[in-house]
Amino acid sequence: MLIEGCYNPHVGRATRHELIWGSYYLYEAVNVLTGRLAADRL
Repeated sequence: MLIEGCYNPHVGRATRHELIWGSYYLYEAVNVLTGRLAADRL
């Protein structure tokens, strides 16, 4: 899981939180790189 992500630093909203989309994109990229998911299926 990626931690201490920042949603909106300009207004100070969620500046040190676990943001689910960053972890999901990392998961997706690892699956493409390992061949478990075809990049053209995204």
